[in-house]
Amino acid sequence: MAGAAADLEPWSKGEPLYEAQLDQVRTYLAANDPTTALQRLQDYGLDSQEALFLEASALAQLERGQEAWILLQRMQELWPLDPMIHFNLAIVARDYMGQPQLAAEELDVFLELAQSPGLDREVPYFRKVQAWTWLRELRPEK
Repeated sequence: MAGAAADLEPWSKGEPLYEAQLDQVRTYLAANDPTTALQRLQDYGLDSQEALFLEASALAQLERGQEAWILLQRMQELWPLDPMIHFNLAIVARDYMGQPQLAAEELDVFLELAQSPGLDREVPYFRKVQAWTWLRELRPEK
C-alpha cells in the first residue's frame, strides 16, 4: 500500500522530481521491499550520495552484504571524510558479513571523523551514542 502511494509522487508540481523519486525508494525500503527499491534506483538513474546509501541499504536487506560493502568502499573513495560512510560500513560488517572486529574498526574511524572540525554536515548525536554502545558490545573488555 505504501509503495502504491509512493508511486504517485510527486503530488505537487512544486516538489522536485528527484526528491520525490528518492522518497519512493525510501518508502520501498521502509516497507521491506528492497527489490523494488533497487529497481526504482535503476529506473530513475539516481546517482547522488543519498541514492548510493539507499542502494547499499537495499543490497544489505537482500542479504548481499558483500556488494553493499564494495559500494560503500567506492563511496569512501569519493567522500573520504564522510563519517556516515564508515557508520554504514560498520553496520554491514556487523549485521550482514558477520565480522564484528571489522565493524569495531569502522566505528572507531566513524567516531574519529565525527569529532573532526569542519565537517560538511553535522553527525547526529544519537549516531555517536549508537557507535559507543555497539563498541561496548563488540569489545566488552574495554
